[in-house]
Amino acid sequence: MNTRFIIGLAVFAIAAVLGWYLTGRTDVDIPFLPKAPITEKVTEQAQDVLNRATQTPAPAAEGGEKGGVSERTVITYTDQGFAPSDITVTEGTVVAFMNESTKYMKLSGENGLIEQSVRVSPGGSFEYQFIDAGTYTYANTEVPAHTGTVRVTQ
Repeated sequence: MNTRFIIGLAVFAIAAVLGWYLTGRTDVDIPFLPKAPITEKVTEQAQDVLNRATQTPAPAAEGGEKGGVSERTVITYTDQGFAPSDITVTEGTVVAFMNESTKYMKLSGENGLIEQSVRVSPGGSFEYQFIDAGTYTYANTEVPAHTGTVRVTQ
């Protein structure tokens, strides 16, 4: 009986170590476990923001500058924050928010800039065309101290 207990304990210990090893590693492919797709529920409002972000700049008759070619400005996000954090652009300018940090950026805005937060992966970007004059503030909600302002003039 003592031998059975020791063997059972050894089997349990081996199974525990193997389980810890397999579940603690993200690069291990476990063939008998199905791979569930990662899905996120996209609300209608969020989808609208994504659609606007991927649209091409508007032609001159709709507010574009210089014969239909809109200006483009880049704001880079790093682990230290946005650079430049405050900019002034003209109506019709496309602003690209480039994430060059090591973490996801959850971009949100006020005054109609971004209705819901947009998650941008490291190396990714989000573009927004500013049609109306005004002052728009934005932030990375993951790091609330990282904020900025876009001033849009006519």
